[in-house]
Amino acid sequence: MKRSLSLILLAGLSASASAQENLSYQLPPKPILDLADFQRPPTVSMDHHNQNLLLSFRNTYKTLSDLSQTEMRLAGLRIKPGHQYQQHTDLCE
Repeated sequence: MKRSLSLILLAGLSASASAQENLSYQLPPKPILDLADFQRPPTVSMDHHNQNLLLSFRNTYKTLSDLSQTEMRLAGLRIKPGHQYQQHTDLCE
């Protein structure tokens, strides 16, 4: 019994050790990368006389510094302490 248990344990350890490989950073295939790497269309705003048009461009993804800031969550809203606005999480506009 002890011998079979030790063989099972040894087989499990050797399988997990062989699964570890030194892999470098890998990119996804080109079609998948093209789906994720895109530029958002601009937001269009008109003045109240309908004479001037404003195209507003936003970044597609948040920066690392934005992601690392603390947020408080209340009823589905994300609020950053010290700011006077709420943070929206619009995935589809």
